Amino acid sequence: MIIGMDLDAMLSAMLLRHHLGWRLRGFYDLQTIYHDPGMTPADLRQCIWVDLDIYHPEIASIGHHILSFRSGDSLPGHARTLNPNLLRGMSYERFAAKYPLGTVHFLAWVLGVNLPAQNGGKYLFWLPDSSWINAQSHRFRKNVHDWLWGFVEVPLLKDTFDDVDTIKFEGDIAQFFAQLANETGFKAGRGQVKSRHMQIGGMQCRMAGVDPASMQSFARLCRFVHERTGWHTDMGTPADLERIPGRRNPYKGDLAGFLAREQVFSYVIPNADVINYTTFDGAI
Repeated sequence: MIIGMDLDAMLSAMLLRHHLGWRLRGFYDLQTIYHDPGMTPADLRQCIWVDLDIYHPEIASIGHHILSFRSGDSLPGHARTLNPNLLRGMSYERFAAKYPLGTVHFLAWVLGVNLPAQNGGKYLFWLPDSSWINAQSHRFRKNVHDWLWGFVEVPLLKDTFDDVDTIKFEGDIAQFFAQLANETGFKAGRGQVKSRHMQIGGMQCRMAGVDPASMQSFARLCRFVHERTGWHTDMGTPADLERIPGRRNPYKGDLAGFLAREQVFSYVIPNADVINYTTFDGAI
């Protein structure tokens, strides 16, 4: 696997390592690829890219972002992309109905894995991508309900769906995250959304890079998750990682024409007709 750099990606990688035996071979922060030094570009193309939507006809990736402006957009580079919005036909035209949870929840549903609620699991697995705040009544509660009961059915999230909209849950998840931060060294980011009752931020862990401190925090997070789930802590991560730097740029205009002209490796659509995209010199 090559994975993203946030909590959702790290939990997704642990789930896949435990249940499928996949090894972690590197990271991608949407600008730079950090990979096992023994890997060639051909090897990178054979990896599964997790919590990432890669626009490359030879690369298989698993993500959950909106990838089209309009239904019917031509996306040949996503031929091997597994994404709930693509499966359900969600484009930017239906942005309010886009997938509101994390990749780890999507993977649990795909693989039929029951995420454990005990030992704080009901807090841990609501954290990725601020899913618990999305499920509150001041945000996208109706949409989260629609996905959980109509498409990606995750028993843990369904069983605790009513809890997340309460002030008690907010206090409990804040206390849980304080323990996670203390034991792993990860700190809460600023976050773009706030909770309904206590105005708490999304509490997202994110690796700042692949420096020794970040890798130590990742190893401690693996132990923290293992204690609550039993999932493997040996991710098979190489000790030294090489870097492939890319260029991240914005573009505004037609998606299909743009993708046909440029050698885009990955992109996200944050706003109407806006694309943040990354390109690399040479073939990957």
